[in-house]
Amino acid sequence: MSDNQAAFVAQLYQLQMDFLASCCPRGRVIESAHAVALEVTDPKLLRASLQVIHDEAHKLAGASGCFGFSQLSVAAYELEQGCHTLLVKETVPAAEDSERVQTLLRRIQDAVTPPLD
Repeated sequence: MSDNQAAFVAQLYQLQMDFLASCCPRGRVIESAHAVALEVTDPKLLRASLQVIHDEAHKLAGASGCFGFSQLSVAAYELEQGCHTLLVKETVPAAEDSERVQTLLRRIQDAVTPPLD
């Protein structure tokens, strides 16, 4: 491997690590918005919470795919699409929607936790 290739690989690795560091705060935002969505009775607050989840999931879906974290990308995309459906139909989240949130949060945790040797 040439010095240029090694430098590129090192820079790419650092970008991946920086991305993973940003996942935990995004996960906390999603988790907080999800908690609000489960508790609110005001349709406007529910919609706002779902929009936050949708937007954060959308960002995670695209960025994680670009950085090679395909399982995280798929989970984020599924959550994004689920929120989109709820927003368009203006329906209340069901148990399967909460499971999408939990799946994404698990994928984030899996991605940011280094494997044991």
